[in-house]
Amino acid sequence: MHPQIQTSQKMPQMSPYEENYINCRYQDELKIAEIAQKRKNPPNFTQVTSAGWSILNKISENAPRAFRLYSFFAENLDPSCGAVICDQKFLADRFGVGIRTIQRWISDLEDLNALIKIPVGQTYAYALDPLQVWKGYNTSKDYAAFNARTLTDKNGEINRRLRIMMSERGFTAPV
Repeated sequence: MHPQIQTSQKMPQMSPYEENYINCRYQDELKIAEIAQKRKNPPNFTQVTSAGWSILNKISENAPRAFRLYSFFAENLDPSCGAVICDQKFLADRFGVGIRTIQRWISDLEDLNALIKIPVGQTYAYALDPLQVWKGYNTSKDYAAFNARTLTDKNGEINRRLRIMMSERGFTAPV
């Protein structure tokens, strides 16, 4: 059998200066990691694809009065579904215009296939195409209003409009 050698190594005591230095380095590393994480996942992030830039240019040329409204929707999208639920009165107050003006702007955006207006009770959800503008990350795109089944009333108008919008972009919408 081999005899065990007992060694008692004492850890050298750190001076207060060394302890402070190590603590500061540790805090710096934590801060750097936090900053890197925020850069990787910024809290208020909206993606605009090539198709998104095309629709923005199209809106600025054909419906410049509706440009601010589209930007507002893009900025306030729900990352989980790609839509915003807003009362038209709220939008009118927000932009300092009348409800009829908001309705014209929304109509202009619908005519350009920039958004779909979906009735939700007494108000509307405004869905943007996730192939153009997306709030969040590509990992949650499968849950977008445009990529999910849509439950509608018997007339199926919303489902029909979603299919048309997606087919115009070369995609097949679920039945």
